[in-house]
Amino acid sequence: MRYFYKPVLITEWVDREIKERRRLPFNTEKFRSLIAELEVQTKILLEESFNRFKTWLDRLSPEKLLAFTFIFPKIQNMMAVQYLVHKLNLFSKKDVRVFDYALHSSYHNNVFDETWEIAKEAYSGRKESITLGWSKDKILLWDLLMEDGRPISKQIHQYASMYEFDKLIEFLMVEKGHLFYQDLLFNMFVNGTTALYKAYQTEFIEYFRRADNTKRQMLVEGFVRSQSCYEVTDISDEIFSKLQTHVKSPMKWSDVKQKEKDEFHSWYMSKELFDFFGENREGGERFNYWKKYSRRIQRLIHLPHDATIFMYFSDVVIIEKMTGGAIYIYDRSWFDDKFDVKVSIYEKHYKPNILVPARYRIYRNSYMDTSLTPDEGRMMHYTGWQGRVNRYLRDKLGWDV
Repeated sequence: MRYFYKPVLITEWVDREIKERRRLPFNTEKFRSLIAELEVQTKILLEESFNRFKTWLDRLSPEKLLAFTFIFPKIQNMMAVQYLVHKLNLFSKKDVRVFDYALHSSYHNNVFDETWEIAKEAYSGRKESITLGWSKDKILLWDLLMEDGRPISKQIHQYASMYEFDKLIEFLMVEKGHLFYQDLLFNMFVNGTTALYKAYQTEFIEYFRRADNTKRQMLVEGFVRSQSCYEVTDISDEIFSKLQTHVKSPMKWSDVKQKEKDEFHSWYMSKELFDFFGENREGGERFNYWKKYSRRIQRLIHLPHDATIFMYFSDVVIIEKMTGGAIYIYDRSWFDDKFDVKVSIYEKHYKPNILVPARYRIYRNSYMDTSLTPDEGRMMHYTGWQGRVNRYLRDKLGWDV
């Protein structure tokens, strides 16, 4: 007969002391009913007197006392709150579950007042029992959180760049159903990396759509600061759909730093240039040239029916073809005075991939002054055209090329 060693006692101990303690009833109908029952009883007893409430509380079972961690935000009587904190702090010396209940209550309600203080007291008194089965890195994080003293909600930005998001969620024991999870997402997105935005772009977009304009601007600033515009284009497209750019909708960008405003505008102009010129040899060559000036472009007018684009800068308007043709550079003030009414009417009716009605269309031929010389702003795309345009922009306009 062969015998096999099976650590039954150890397995039972782990199940009892570690696993079972983490199997908490927060998401059950029974627990929700208990919370509702305790809320009603608490309200009735406190309307009678604090002493009636105190006597009743002293007789409650451990399970009901633990459940009170979820009711703190509903209790307005400060004497009752203080006594309940006292009771739970005492109970935490006997039962390590107090930490779990207090912590998950804080997360569930996204309120870190009394329950966070109870969790801190429990952690201080029963750290060894509470951290059974935890990794060294997880314990280190919780030691840092407890030493700081402030609620997690006030500290979390410090750790947003130190941990992968999934790892931080695991260490903090936060669940998607917690209200605090949304705050955590916000803090992570405001201080995110390109890898985070790639992994959580669906969550970012969902959060961004729900957010008010103040939060949207904070999210945008963090996203752009991470240099993710070109890497996570689904998010960039969503930002543009809601906020446009600071040039088009300045009020929607009022709280964003200028550097990030310019960076996002540059991304959008680059995208528009790429959509126009494409990747073919000649178009790609022109895209690569004009892309370096995307930060300076203020406005783009597409004429897809004529394979032409108008690029508006602060001092000039440059007309370029997708292939072939010549480049025309005009003084911005002169061009606006002469053509802006027609161009603006066309722009108002322009929609991507939809042909503008014939009566509103404009054509390149109407904006070509073929009498101009290269020194006056008309240049052909002969070999080395980029150098000739660079010299014009540098010598005539003072651009840094």
